[in-house]
Amino acid sequence: MELARRGFAVTGVDAAETQLARAREKAASAGVTVDYRLQDARGLEFESEFDAAVNLFLSFGYFETDEEHVAMLAGIARALRPGGRFLMEFWNREYEIRYFDRYQVERTGEVVEVEEWEFDHLRGRLNWTNTAFFPDGRRESWWHSIRAYTVVEMAALFARAGLRVDAVFGGMDGQPYGIEAEAAIFRATKV
Repeated sequence: MELARRGFAVTGVDAAETQLARAREKAASAGVTVDYRLQDARGLEFESEFDAAVNLFLSFGYFETDEEHVAMLAGIARALRPGGRFLMEFWNREYEIRYFDRYQVERTGEVVEVEEWEFDHLRGRLNWTNTAFFPDGRRESWWHSIRAYTVVEMAALFARAGLRVDAVFGGMDGQPYGIEAEAAIFRATKV
């Protein structure tokens, strides 16, 4: 929505209609136009249509196999015009492992959320369960698993998909990437 506010023609993609409906409501409330589409990222239906693509808020790594992740990246590359740019925000595996905290607790109003984390060394995945405790005694839990790629592994996936990594930053503000950076921001070009 921020890109649309700045005058760009924007297309948003998600595999969940619930998320798209929520996004459409927010765009309408903000008075911006965004073309939201229901698509699976592993099979994007675009061909040389965009000058740029962005993948933010840890929206990568959830598939089971490297091939599925390459399919997603290849779809993004296919959607870009020649020389198109791609920006991806991912977490810094080295930072996450170095400061691994098995339990995290957050309170939002009267709701308490507990995150229980584990690192699966053999599969290179960070797995976690979120459990929300509500004031009325209800409890809801959901499980996540994300492939914790290194920067070298990510660059190899990008290359397999037809994207050249031009730079890696440690934050959206352009700070240098390093072991102490909380994020790994990839800037790539369609080759």
